[in-house]
Amino acid sequence: MNTPSLILGGTGSFGQALVQELLRLGQPARCLVRDLAKASALLGEDPNLELIQGDVQDMNAVVRAAAGCGAIVHGINYPYPKWVPNMARATAHVIAAARAANATILFPGNVYGLGPQCSAPLTEDVPNQPVGHKGTLRVTLEDSLLHATEEGSVRVIVLRAGDYFGPTVRNGLVDPVFENAAAGKPMRALGNLDASHQWAFVPDLARAALGLLAIKEGLAAYEVFNFGGYVAATERS
Repeated sequence: MNTPSLILGGTGSFGQALVQELLRLGQPARCLVRDLAKASALLGEDPNLELIQGDVQDMNAVVRAAAGCGAIVHGINYPYPKWVPNMARATAHVIAAARAANATILFPGNVYGLGPQCSAPLTEDVPNQPVGHKGTLRVTLEDSLLHATEEGSVRVIVLRAGDYFGPTVRNGLVDPVFENAAAGKPMRALGNLDASHQWAFVPDLARAALGLLAIKEGLAAYEVFNFGGYVAATERS
């Protein structure tokens, strides 16, 4: 039997896509969720799916849920006003659970921490240069994961991507673009329409994440990967 993966944020955009990909491959997926009814309705029923009720803000709940898992996918996110202190606390609990289970952490990163850098391309070794509050918070989370690997007993994969789109993604950024297009309505985009924009199709991102976890033993203790995705030359086009 395959070792299960613990998915935190399994009802979110990335987590839900990852659960679907695990189940498609016949691999066990375990989700720690606050609302069992909501999770069951979104994820359906599958013999390889295990739903456990609990909150990532409860360290003991995360440690118990991670027991026997080979990977922990830290897909937890909160509305921006709740990032402090929830994201830092959740990350600390994920690290503690990974240590207890000897599991690899996969963290979906983003570009907030990179700041206004715009060289082409931005490679994995580009240093973080945050200029805003959101970027500084994201760098703090990544730094805590890096420090955990330096202290030993934890392995971390950071998979950075552009803005998400796909069947599990619903938010104020993508709906005016893709939902409107599907309905034959004018597409509305935020920001400078003449600037390029990078997108990540979440089913592809989920496959990339599982591919990295499949080779985790051959990776360094802390690795960062950039997901190519799709680049729109301009939002206008």
